[in-house]
Amino acid sequence: MNVVDSVGHGVHNATELGRGVFKKSKGFFQDAKDFLSRGNAFGLAIAFIMSTALTAVVSSLVDDIITPLFGFASHKNLEEMFLILRCGKTACSYPTRAQAQADFALIWGWGRFLSKVIYFILVGLVLFLLLKLWYFLRRKGPGAKDRPCTFCTKDIPGDAIKCPFCTAWLDEDARRKKVGTAICTRCTFSVPANAERCPYCTSWLNDSNIGEKLERSSSSYTATPSSTAGPIKTLM
Repeated sequence: MNVVDSVGHGVHNATELGRGVFKKSKGFFQDAKDFLSRGNAFGLAIAFIMSTALTAVVSSLVDDIITPLFGFASHKNLEEMFLILRCGKTACSYPTRAQAQADFALIWGWGRFLSKVIYFILVGLVLFLLLKLWYFLRRKGPGAKDRPCTFCTKDIPGDAIKCPFCTAWLDEDARRKKVGTAICTRCTFSVPANAERCPYCTSWLNDSNIGEKLERSSSSYTATPSSTAGPIKTLM
């Protein structure tokens, strides 16, 4: 092999490698585009940002608005209210939890626990109100009320053809058009959408045609007496 052939072979290999890399990168970007176009990524990003902002707002509400109200009775912040179960090395009374812990005192920090409970209750209350507001805004009218899914019993829109929670199809006709397969009601196997009979359990998929199919199949196997039996011979 001369130099020209070796160079040409190397250029050909480099070209094929570049095409393969380009196809893989194109497929990767296409998958990323499909994922972003579904709307789930943007919904998750918005939910994450809203949850972070909600956490900051509720935390400020508990720390700056609610817990200072407890200071009117004890002249202390709620998180600095605690009981000393065992004295430290140098004292038995401390103005703050940090000083008690620095002196190796055993304390019962009920104030800090109570503030966390208040924070948890407020977060749950705000989320409940936001969820109620979301369902109120999504309500379309008296003809499209939510109904429970027959499989997972979750509340879904009344005109939904597929459950967004368990992904179960609620409309068999829509499933046949979308997926191209149907579910046998007896053995629950997937069969072709245009199939008249299940290939697994041999049950008829369309109840309206059972009588016609049985009559057709029975007529094909029914024979006349003249064809099944020969002439009767009399034995002498």
